[in-house]
Amino acid sequence: MIRVLVVEDEKMIRKGIIMTTDWQSLGCQVVGEASNAQEALKLVEEKSPEIILTDIRMKGMSGIEMIEALKSKEDIHFIIISGYSDFEYARSALRLGVTDYLLKPFRDEELEKVLKKVVREIHESGTDKEELVLDFFTEYRLRDDAQPNRYVAQCVKCIEENYMKEMTCAKTAEELGISESYLAKLFKRETGYTYVDYLTHYRMKKAIEIMEEDHPKIYELAYLVGYNDAHYFSNIFKKVTGKSPSSYMKKFTI
Repeated sequence: MIRVLVVEDEKMIRKGIIMTTDWQSLGCQVVGEASNAQEALKLVEEKSPEIILTDIRMKGMSGIEMIEALKSKEDIHFIIISGYSDFEYARSALRLGVTDYLLKPFRDEELEKVLKKVVREIHESGTDKEELVLDFFTEYRLRDDAQPNRYVAQCVKCIEENYMKEMTCAKTAEELGISESYLAKLFKRETGYTYVDYLTHYRMKKAIEIMEEDHPKIYELAYLVGYNDAHYFSNIFKKVTGKSPSSYMKKFTI
C-alpha cells in the first residue's frame, strides 16, 4: 500500500479528506496526519510517506517551505491544496516538483482523480522499475543449443569477481588479450547488453543482495559495489530501480 500523509491546519477539512476517501481502492493508506508543517516533518521521518497532501497556507512554516525542506526526499510525491487566492502561488510550486494541486473547495471525485494519477506515476516510475532491475539483469546464460563464446564468458566471470573494483571495458579487454572494440561488439551481440549496462546492473543486483543481508550506510554500500562517490551511486541506483537506496532499504528494515 502506498503511504499517505495529510497536512492541513483546518481540522474539518483534514478529517474530511481522511474519512471520505476510499484509500484502499486506490491502493493507499493514511499513515499520519498533521495540523502544521513542523508536525509533518517529524512524521515524514517516522512514517516515510510516498504521498504528501498538503495545504499551502498554515501557521508558522508554509506548505511551500515544508516542500523545500523535503526536496532531498526524492521519493515523495506532493499534492498541494490551495484557495483560489493562492492559485498563482500553487502553480509556481510545480517548479519545486509538486505533482499536482487542488483548488478549494474541491469535490471528492477531483481528489480521487488526482490521487489515481499520482499512484499511477509511482507505480510507473517506482514499482515497475524496482521489479525490472532483476528482470532486466540476467546472469550470462545462452540457449542450450548455443556454445558460449569464451571471451564473453571470461568477461562475465571477470565482472562477477571484480565488480567491487574500478572496471572498464578497455581494462577487461586488455586482460583478455583482445581489443576493446572487439570485446564491446562481441559482448553486446552475445548477451544483449553493453559492457557498462551489464556491469551496472550486476552492481545494483549485488547492492540489493547486501541490503537484504545487512543495513549499511549509503557510502559503505556504494564502496562495496565499486563506487567511490556515494551521490553518483545513489543516482545510478534510482535510475535503475526507480527508488533511492535509502528508500529501497526501508523495505528490509520494517
